[in-house]
Amino acid sequence: MITVYVLLWSILIGSIFYLLLHAALKNTTFLSRYGVGFFLLCCVLCFIRLLIPMEFSSFRRKLEYPAFISSLLKEHYVGPGVFPLTTLIICFSLMISLLLIIRAHWKIHKISSSLKKSSVEDPDAQRILQEIDPSCQVPVCRNFAIKTPVIIGYLHPIIYLPDYQYTQEDLHNILLHEYTHYKRHHLKIKFFLHIFTLLIWWNPIAFLLERDISHLLELTCDETILRKYNQSGKLSYIGSLLHCLDQANPPKGTGAPSPYFIEFLPETHGKYTMQRFEYHLSQDFKMYHRKRNRLICTLIFLCILFSYCFIIEPYYIPEEEPTMSNAENSYLIELEDGSYEFHYAGAVVPVTSQEMKNGYYSIYPIYKNKKPSISH
Repeated sequence: MITVYVLLWSILIGSIFYLLLHAALKNTTFLSRYGVGFFLLCCVLCFIRLLIPMEFSSFRRKLEYPAFISSLLKEHYVGPGVFPLTTLIICFSLMISLLLIIRAHWKIHKISSSLKKSSVEDPDAQRILQEIDPSCQVPVCRNFAIKTPVIIGYLHPIIYLPDYQYTQEDLHNILLHEYTHYKRHHLKIKFFLHIFTLLIWWNPIAFLLERDISHLLELTCDETILRKYNQSGKLSYIGSLLHCLDQANPPKGTGAPSPYFIEFLPETHGKYTMQRFEYHLSQDFKMYHRKRNRLICTLIFLCILFSYCFIIEPYYIPEEEPTMSNAENSYLIELEDGSYEFHYAGAVVPVTSQEMKNGYYSIYPIYKNKKPSISH
């Protein structure tokens, strides 16, 4: 069951988990100690917690609020009293999500079309890519409008290179990096990740989490390549990153990855780019403790699972439902002029003699000219 309280609880738990995870991720020492895979799995678990706000247990812990706040938490209806307000809010949120998804599709189509029109094939780069994998059919093109190598296209990817003069060594490292993204389906992963993020567009934590996952995908791509290199190959690969950074000469910024494509190097000098260099220069791939990481991941998974078992919600003071009138709580008073008064719950209703003859009030006791002395 999904309610307003379940959504708020999901945002609270997901936000706390993300803030702790992001603080650890910013520390390159933690990243080197536990590895990219560990943090990537934790980010996925956090994202699932945000994406699936469900309640699987009747165990709840309630917080008491004042009565005037509790009255605001009741279900409200719009229009003729048919549509609950929460239902309309959910429909509005899904409509916004649909518009954002259409906008994202239009944007990626616009970027792809613009790059195709201003690009030319690069036979030399295509030959190097064929040496990496003879079965790879991804085209390689040159484009003067971009600053850094990029692969774009979820269904039919294309690698675009800036109009710079690269050495054969740099060109090999760049194409190997983009090919690794393609082979590991990172473009499709980022596509679905962005769609899921747009489904919960009202939660800013989802966009921050998407950015961190994209950064970790870059690191895991680098790590996949560097595992196969010796020390000189590792320095050569990092040198290619530095050459691209110098040639691009971008303005200062965050270096955050884009959700629409994958770049060899983000367009800005920032925390993500700097951590990428620090991580690979200090990384020893043999230092991971797999048993420890599995244990911690299991504990995190159990904590997230346990968070579904309870929910904090406001204490609601329900209104007392009115009791039906009967012979015990209602009565009639016969006045001197022969008319009657019907008394119920402090209300007095005039009754005509005709209504009395029709038997509408036959079940109620009748008193003459005064209230009864008994309590009601």
